[in-house]
Amino acid sequence: MSREIGRRSQLNLRLSHWRVFVAYSLIGLAFALFYFQVLRGAHFESLSTQNKIRVIRTSSPRGEITDVHGAPLAVSVRTFDIVGYPPDLEGEQTLQGVAALLQSQGIPATAEALKESIKKQYWAPYRPVTVASNLTLGQVANLVSAPDFPEILSPTPVFRRVYPAGALAAHVVGYVGEVTREELSAKPGQKYMVGDLIGKTGC
Repeated sequence: MSREIGRRSQLNLRLSHWRVFVAYSLIGLAFALFYFQVLRGAHFESLSTQNKIRVIRTSSPRGEITDVHGAPLAVSVRTFDIVGYPPDLEGEQTLQGVAALLQSQGIPATAEALKESIKKQYWAPYRPVTVASNLTLGQVANLVSAPDFPEILSPTPVFRRVYPAGALAAHVVGYVGEVTREELSAKPGQKYMVGDLIGKTGC
């Protein structure tokens, strides 16, 4: 009998220890939830908002075309674009700030023109759109060093096609231009996007 009582007492003691452990665990979980959801909720919400998938497409230089004597007829020159993501550029105040920044560096831009350009280029929220193009390294350096340059904008190197000889041999060299919606529909398997440059005629 005494052995049975001792065994029950031991089981009750273990059960009491288990109950205390479970109670403290629940209290710890409740405190952790309160800390992460209430005390630090705004901080983690900001981190989750900034945690986005962002696809950056970079262009590659096209081949150089020369005449029989080696004089260049078509070459690729590196310039820079200023790009941003559509969700970051929403709102009249944001667009006005970006336009004012570009204007301060001598780049013509208005909030209305930027809004229309973004609407035209829109493909998906995680696809960047161009707010200023064909900039020199000096212009980009001045923009980035400006105290009001926003973090939502990024400079991106882009190769532009330049024809030193102008219209000379244009019927052979051809030219490139921005892809149209008709060409996008006609080339569904080639992964072109709005704003891409493709060959129009010639080589």
